[in-house]
Amino acid sequence: MISTINPNINLYSKTPPTLIFHGDSDGLVPHEAVVLFDSKMKKFGNISRLYVYEGEDHGFFNYGRKSNGPFVDTIQKLDQFLVDIGYLNASPHALLN
Repeated sequence: MISTINPNINLYSKTPPTLIFHGDSDGLVPHEAVVLFDSKMKKFGNISRLYVYEGEDHGFFNYGRKSNGPFVDTIQKLDQFLVDIGYLNASPHALLN
């Protein structure tokens, strides 16, 4: 039996910071659900950052797809997110400059 997990009903004021990369053509996770989650997180005062990738499907950023362009893009955004919330001191790619 497949069970449905709905993160939108499990939000509260101390939900950890969340970073979401979502293709708006994702056939597994409805785009509206991701937007609702991001909105509810912010209403609770939580940190939530949503990046929507137009025309992309589920797992679009997996290593090996599209010459790794989406993979590299999301890793760079992940690094910056971790710097922004204080989990890293500096983005690793910033150290190369």
